[in-house]
Amino acid sequence: MVSDVYYPHPGGVSEHIYHASRELMKRGHSVTIMAPHMDGDDDVGRLPSVVRVGRGMPILANRSHSRIAVAWNIEKLVENVVTGGFDIIHMHGFVPVLPLLALKYSNAKNIVTIHAAYEKNFAYSVSRGWLRRYARKLDARIAVSSVAEKSISMFFPGRYIIIPNGVDINRFKPEIESLPELEGRFNILFVGRFESRKGLKYLLSAFPMIKREVPDARLVVVGSGGFEVPQKYINDIILRKSVPPSLIPQFYASSDVFCSPATGNESFGIVLLEAMASGVPVVASSIPGYRCVIKDDSTGILVERENPRAIASAIIKLAGDRDLREKMGKRGREYAIGFSWERITHKIETVYKLLFR
Repeated sequence: MVSDVYYPHPGGVSEHIYHASRELMKRGHSVTIMAPHMDGDDDVGRLPSVVRVGRGMPILANRSHSRIAVAWNIEKLVENVVTGGFDIIHMHGFVPVLPLLALKYSNAKNIVTIHAAYEKNFAYSVSRGWLRRYARKLDARIAVSSVAEKSISMFFPGRYIIIPNGVDINRFKPEIESLPELEGRFNILFVGRFESRKGLKYLLSAFPMIKREVPDARLVVVGSGGFEVPQKYINDIILRKSVPPSLIPQFYASSDVFCSPATGNESFGIVLLEAMASGVPVVASSIPGYRCVIKDDSTGILVERENPRAIASAIIKLAGDRDLREKMGKRGREYAIGFSWERITHKIETVYKLLFR
């Protein structure tokens, strides 16, 4: 498995690589992850095994923060790893640095999983001619959603197999105990990085409207970034930064509604699956990547993006109807089971096996 982002860098790609690798190991495969060094990484004695190549340098990409690997001898380092007798090199993202270098030096079967969604991509526009020689080395292509497939196909057309992200249905489930500190009020949960495309500012704009109709409403914000609680809401907004992954399920278990007001460039939305697996109804922006996951008015409510009034209306509706919340939560849990990592990894393994027929 090759990626420029991996734990402790948070996000869907890290989650995907980790859980798919663990499931593949359960099925008898030997898995190595190649990723750059990140601040705070400590892989000693952990599985899957990780080979750290270069250091992850922060960059802005696709309206988000990401990493690329840098080292003065990066090509040689990658070559030494990927020519170490692997049967499959599975790149996550058709991007510099490690995935493309791995593809360059690979003498194995080559697979890529496309995680990103975008409406335009300047880097691909100017470099697709050069990159096509790498694309010709791919033996199989996977996209996590039809939105991701459409995005990459603008530049590198071909047959992409849709295999979505998964969710750990044993880690995220309705039976998880709630956090005592969050009991006693109507909790609206946001989980994500505090960056513009995640849309937290629109939920904050909706919050006064929600408070007028639901006086005991409380906003619980979990993530990382520069956000600070406005002084006037110091008693109504709980902010938790750098929450250990082991505690995240309890935040879902403590919430009455989960809200993701993202504005775009989302290929899938793993947080939506986590909420549904936890039995929590979802209010989310009606953007293409989220429409791949949410069944409107069944497992959640989709609202116009960048519209605080629509966000408030949906949350107020759920706050006033416990039966509706319970029905949506139950349907969401049933739906999320279909995205268990066991089922998703079976589909990935099937692609692997087809390469050796």
